[in-house]
Amino acid sequence: IYMYYGCREKTSQPFRNELDTMMQHKVITKTFVAFSRETAKPKEYVQDLLWKDGARVSTQILNEGAYVYICGKTAMATQVEETIIRIIRQYGEMNHDEAEMVFRNLKV
Repeated sequence: IYMYYGCREKTSQPFRNELDTMMQHKVITKTFVAFSRETAKPKEYVQDLLWKDGARVSTQILNEGAYVYICGKTAMATQVEETIIRIIRQYGEMNHDEAEMVFRNLKV
């Protein structure tokens, strides 16, 4: 399991201890954290991390049967969904409608 999540600052990471424990027990393989309000650093959001990791994300979705779980506020979830559709479109060499269908089929 690869987990992408975001919070404002490194010092305000909710569930950090729980995530560390899950990584130690190999429930989660790796975490990717975006910080949107770190001092003297540009804002970074979950969708930015996903986009940077687009090749792997697309391979996992298109070829390895990955599941995608999105939690958070509606605006953030919408932006993450749009980014995943862009990733599928680009790396899967699909048009927008095809990529959106792939993403919609991931939903339960």
